Amino acid sequence: MYKDIITILFLSRKKANTNYTLISIDVVKDENRNWQLTYLYDHPNLNAKNRIVYTILKDGRLEVNAKFLPEAPDKLNYMPRYGITMVLDSDYQKLRYYGRGPFENYSDRNTAAHVGLYESEVSDMYVPYIRPQENG
Repeated sequence: MYKDIITILFLSRKKANTNYTLISIDVVKDENRNWQLTYLYDHPNLNAKNRIVYTILKDGRLEVNAKFLPEAPDKLNYMPRYGITMVLDSDYQKLRYYGRGPFENYSDRNTAAHVGLYESEVSDMYVPYIRPQENG
């Protein structure tokens, strides 16, 4: 029975992205004419909230800030896998990012990729991992 409970908990947490509720959406235009959209979600399987803030700057740039907010962080056995998927129009083919690069850097190559500001083509971001959901 103990193993069954663990399996149920694992499966419910693994599928946390399918069991959530949108609590609120807040839209504000600031004094600099930037738009800020704040979404707050409830994830009951994780006993946590998720806040995502999209800021559309007046020059057209988009900033995304996401924060995982567990109600009892000390009771989490592990940090759930966390990420955001975004779909853009196919006209967008260039990207610039701050992070480890300029090549892919899975955990076994992490120290070889230095933190910096990099530019690339979208088509160059694909890496044929066995599990395709592991990359962009």
